[in-house]
Order: sequence, then structure tokens, then C-alpha cells
Amino acid sequence: MHPGLLVGSLLLGLALASGAETAPGAGSVLTDGDFETEGLQVVPPAQKGPWMGYLHGQSDAAFTLVEGEGRGGSRAVRFQRTTPGSDNAHLDQILTVQPGTVYQVSAWVRSDGHLQPLFAVMTMDWRPLVTVIAPTSKEWSQIRFSFNTYDSKQVRLEWFGGAEGKLYTGAPGTTYLDNVSVVPVASPPEALLRAFDLLRPKTGEEIAPKTMGVQPVGRHQAPRPISCRKGALVYDDGTEVALWGVNFQTALSWEYSGRLKSVGIPLEAEALKRVADTNLAELPPMGAGVIRMHLLPADFSDAEGNLKDSVFLDVLDYTLAGCRKRGIYVYLTLVNEMGASFLPDSFLAGRDRKEWIADPALSAKIARYMQGLLSHVNRYSGLRYADDETIAVVEIANEPGYVDYPTMVSDDRYAPLRAAFDKWCKQKGIETDREVCYATFRYEWVSRFLAQMCTAIRDTGCQKPVAWNLNWPRMIQGHEEVYQAVAESPVDVVSFCLYPGQSDVASPFWDHPVDLSGKNYLPYLREHWQDYSRLRWLLGTRFANKAKAVYEFETFYNQTSYLYPAMARLFRALGAQVANMWTYSLTPSAEYLRGSHYLNLYCTPEKAVSFAIASELFAETPRYTPYEAVGDDNLTFGNCVVSFEHNLSALQTPELLMYSRGWQDWQPFAASPKVKRIVGCGSSPVVTYGGTGAYFVEVGSDQIHVTLNPDATFVQPPWDRQRTRPWTLTCRLDRDTPHALTLRLAGWEGEVTVWRLDDGRETRIESRGPGMTFDALPGEYRVTKGTPRP
Repeated sequence: MHPGLLVGSLLLGLALASGAETAPGAGSVLTDGDFETEGLQVVPPAQKGPWMGYLHGQSDAAFTLVEGEGRGGSRAVRFQRTTPGSDNAHLDQILTVQPGTVYQVSAWVRSDGHLQPLFAVMTMDWRPLVTVIAPTSKEWSQIRFSFNTYDSKQVRLEWFGGAEGKLYTGAPGTTYLDNVSVVPVASPPEALLRAFDLLRPKTGEEIAPKTMGVQPVGRHQAPRPISCRKGALVYDDGTEVALWGVNFQTALSWEYSGRLKSVGIPLEAEALKRVADTNLAELPPMGAGVIRMHLLPADFSDAEGNLKDSVFLDVLDYTLAGCRKRGIYVYLTLVNEMGASFLPDSFLAGRDRKEWIADPALSAKIARYMQGLLSHVNRYSGLRYADDETIAVVEIANEPGYVDYPTMVSDDRYAPLRAAFDKWCKQKGIETDREVCYATFRYEWVSRFLAQMCTAIRDTGCQKPVAWNLNWPRMIQGHEEVYQAVAESPVDVVSFCLYPGQSDVASPFWDHPVDLSGKNYLPYLREHWQDYSRLRWLLGTRFANKAKAVYEFETFYNQTSYLYPAMARLFRALGAQVANMWTYSLTPSAEYLRGSHYLNLYCTPEKAVSFAIASELFAETPRYTPYEAVGDDNLTFGNCVVSFEHNLSALQTPELLMYSRGWQDWQPFAASPKVKRIVGCGSSPVVTYGGTGAYFVEVGSDQIHVTLNPDATFVQPPWDRQRTRPWTLTCRLDRDTPHALTLRLAGWEGEVTVWRLDDGRETRIESRGPGMTFDALPGEYRVTKGTPRP
């Protein structure tokens, strides 16, 4: 069954299909719409009957057939509730319909002057095809609206008598329903058919992966030019991009105010630059080759959208230059708003994200700001942003919003949009069914905005791939026409996000912290591969010429170490070439952070190694390789194994061995002692180590380099929230406790000499047998064969 779509509508009078005629002689496909049949009852869903009442929650809500309350004194259905609460109730009838047919619903409603009863037509798996909000009038009002069945043979007509204008809401009050009919439309007008075509879910219209011309992944060698060709991000030699990384927010006032300030970092450029240097150095060991920086224009722009220097623009320059030196690419998102403004007179201060597209004056300022930033010369590299090859992708905005029909007609902030829609309807001769035809208007409006933004970017001389952010899984429901506009737009890249676990937390999630580490989210990933409305829409033929990127992802309220590689594998199956975790927990605030997003090389060692494993898997998996996970646990993806049961991810190639936890009661494979590189936590067949920090072993022909990170211990639950000021410690890092380290590597069975490396100084460390064993504090060591001469 196809996913539905949500067309919100507010009808303050009749809403007839413009020029539409019902089929001659066609009767209603709805039974007992006048409620006059003798013996008719409203029954619970488990019983047989045309009208079924769904009552959610424990309120006294009820649907009752009442005499004398209908139009002209007839019988009607009454919804009544006196107890407070927000649980919803709906009256349903299942209708047998013809696929690919337009139907018109007619109903009469009466309210108590407070409630706004809502109608919905849904597929049999509860996905909305259309929703309509009725007026609050105390007099009987007729409601008419159209819907398209698409591929459905049955649909649900639902009346939410206790609604307050929003789906799945409920409140005390009284409303009435009478004279309901649903009839096919013989000749829908072209304007209506165009809107329904835009709103049609494009399920099954998918690419054939073998025809996508996938090329080998190129060597990570930043910076070098990246472009988009035939729906793929490629380097200048034609090889494909595969970049795994993190969101990195040293130049964001939100990060400073909410985190760095809380651990005593002063609001000074030099202090924030030191934070940038420290944390950029932590990324390569985790396999992070790209950072995403999403920006707040209110950190460095004036009221007209002109660039304005500030501490955050200075640090942005510095961080970009630092990435260039270290060979780290940058995915730069130009526009966001996070509820606070460093410069309160900025053009974007206090503006809702739905206004970005809806207000032409604001859109013009956004374009001016983007042009100013891309033309800005970095004070540390001497390069314009538009010319700096370190910037791999330019994303226009983070999680943009789209004004729906009810908001457009009722919210004064969108008066310019409402005026534009009224003018558009007049030009096209659309008088009724405006709520459906609004889809065509919104499609055209979004198309113009994207063309305007792409032109603004290209006019600076910037040739970087341009991305448009398509938000969360299921965002496509209610936004099919928006996705179609994006598919047909000049943007090169579409981006998406994924947060396993977020839907399992009450809203707002930061007020309801919970440890989700005990739930297996591998089946959740498979669902997103299979379900069009989650993430499978990315495989649609309409997006075949768009590259794909993951702007954010994370294991939500979850410190397990099995999930990142499976997510990387899913992302590659969907065609993603860049993936950025939200958000790297910056040292030094990482030792104090708690909450839903928590990743740091030192404080979350098992998770950090799992992240590094995911980086390897992301690069070695060809784009569009199907996500064919068999079973719900202990999954194998090429050289990688993930296990929820054992909270482990591991990967092995002829020269590389990686594991996120010690192998104690389960060994995913026989580890080779001939490996040249080891990244791990705990003990394995080739390493025995008693510390809890991650370690990195580089094996050469005549020496071994070992890096041991400090022990990490959570002294407070990392998923909980900081409830005191000043913040108290969450993770204790121990650099003073030694642990025995044993290496069992082929060719290193004889005598060895171990040196500790400290600031360029070498100190010999005692080694003991059998095997290569020595006691080590966190730090760096060099191991050579034989014993030194006296």
C-alpha cells in the first residue's frame, strides 16, 4: 500500500470541486450517511457495523446517535466529551472505492463554537490522503472536498469530532455530524488533476542500481575539487566521493551558549580557536574525513543580510583553514535558526523557518547573505569561500519549513503568501477545492525559491555541488509536491537524516531523557530501507540525477557500539556519499555533556571505534548496494559484523582489524595476527588490554606505533540531562592508571624494546614475556625488534 499524503485544509464555507461533476446516476459509496436506518448503531472497531467509533485514552468521550438533533430535526451523530485531556476520538467508515478515481465527500457539521471537527480520508494502513478542517459554527454548515484514491481499493473516511483543527488531537466539547455522502467525480477539472498528480506518492518508480554507473571510490586527498556528475559526487579524476564525518560546531553561538560557556570557555576568538584545533585533531583517528558546519546568519549578518564581522565569523574562517591544513573536507550549511540570536538586529533573528521560503523579502535577504558569505575572503587562508576546495558541498538551509494550507489562510505572518495564492487562483480560474490546488501553488513557489537560491550561489562563481535539505524520515508525507519541486530543481544534492530511537521518546525529547541502549534498532534500519515514506523515496527515479547526503544522524540516547556500521551500510544502499553525525561532543565540554547526542574520541571510546568501523564500511561499499540484511541481529556486511546481542561491531581485512569492544564470549571471526593496523577497545585474539580507552596500533616492518587513550568511566548516566549549575562531571578520564598490554603479532615473537614517547623524548619501558607485554599508561609508544645495545 502506498504511503499517504497530508493535505491540510481550512474550509469556511462550501468547497466544491471547481467545474467538477459527480458521475451521472452514481450513488454514494458510503452506507447510512443520513443515520436514519432503524437499528443503526455506532459500534466499537472490533464489531461489525458501517460506523465504528474509535475512542483513545480514558476519557468519557462518546459517539451517540441522537434523535431530533440533525438537520431539520432528523437523527444525527453527536460527539460529546466533558473530561479534560488530549487523546483523540474518531468515527470511521471503511469505503470500497475504485483505484485511480477522484471522489467528492459531502457532509454537514455543527459545532459548539469551540471545537473544530476534522475530516480525513486515509488508506487502510492509516496514512492520510486528505484532511479537512470544518468551521466552528454553531449552525449547520456543509463541507465538500475531493480526494484521489490512487492505488487504493478501500479507504477510511474519518470524522474527528473532538478535534481542535489538528489531526490526532482531542478536547472536551460537543459536535454533530449528519448527511454524509461520498460519490465519484465524472470529470475532474484539469487544475484538480494536476494537484492530485503532484500529490501522488511515487512508490515503485525506482532506479535500477546496476544502471547507475557507479565508479570506484577515490582516495581521500583533501583538498581537491568535487563536482556532481549524473547524480554522483566525484573528484577531479572521476572517482567517487565517500566521506564519513561529524557535525562540528566551533563557530556556532548555540554551541557556545549551551555547552562551551558552561565549562568556562570565554567568548573570545583565541579560546574558540584552541577548541577547534584540539577537536580537529581528534577526528582522523575516528575515520572522520568531513565536518558539517551549519551556520546561524544571526551570528554574523545585519538587518539587510549583509555580512558583519564577529567572533563567530573569525572562528569560522579559522576552522575552515584548519580543515584545509589537515585534509578534512567541509559540508557547509548556510542558513539555520535555533531560537537565539547573537546579533539581535540580524535579518534572520526571530524568523520562523517556514518564513524563509514564504516571504519574498526575506528570501531576497537570504540570497544576499549567501552571496556575501561565499564571496568573503578567509582571513587565514586568503581564499574566497566560493573558491576554497576544502568546502565540498554547499547546503542552502537546515531543515526548512513549508507553510501548509491552514496556516497560510489563518496566520498573519503569511499574509504575503496568502495574497500571492489568491492572485494565483484568480489567474487560473480556481474558485473551489483550493486546499488541494494549493499543492500546485506550493510546488511552483518552492521551485522558484530553489532556482533563486541556486542562481545567487552560482553568481558568485561558486561551482560547488549545492544541496537541499529534505528533513526527517516521513517528511515526504504531506510534502509530495515539495519533493517533486526539489527533484526538478537545479540543486545537485538532496540530504536527509536518521535518528534511531527519537520516535521512542516523548516530546520534547530533552525533557524526557531515557536510556535506549537496551532496544535493538537493526530492524528499524531495515524498515527505513523498505518503506517509501521513511527513506526509500531516495531510490526514486525522479532523484536519479541528484547526489545523496546525510546531513545528520545519531544513535539516539544510546551508547551502544553496534549501530553505526549498520547505519553506514544503509546510507550507502540509499546512495549517500557524505554522512555527518550530529554532533561531535567537543573537548573539553564532552566530559560534562549528557543527553541524546554524545560522541567523543575519549569519553565514548567504544562508540568512537564503532564510528571508525562505519567509516571503513562506508568507503568500501559501492553506492546503491542493496541493504539485504537477513535476520534481526548478528548481521554481516562484507568484512564487517554487527551484533546487538553482544553490543559489538568488528571489521577485518588482510591488513586491518577493528573491534568496538573486547571479544569475551563471542568471536565474530578468526582474527589474523598478520594485520598491519589495529583499532580497538578491550581484548581480542591479537591484543590483551585492561584499560577502557580506545587504542591504535600501527605495525611496520621494523617498528610498531601504539597509541593508548585514557580510561573512560561514566560517573553519571550519559543519557540523562545536566540538572545543576555548574555542570558536574559525566565522564571521568583517567590518565594515571597503568594497564598491561600484550600484542600477539606475526613476526614479532622475539625480543623487543619498548619506548614511551613524550613531547619528543623517548623513555625505555620494561617489556616482559612470554610474548610482547608491557605495562603502559595512556600515551604513545614505539616498539622495535631486539634489544638496544648497551
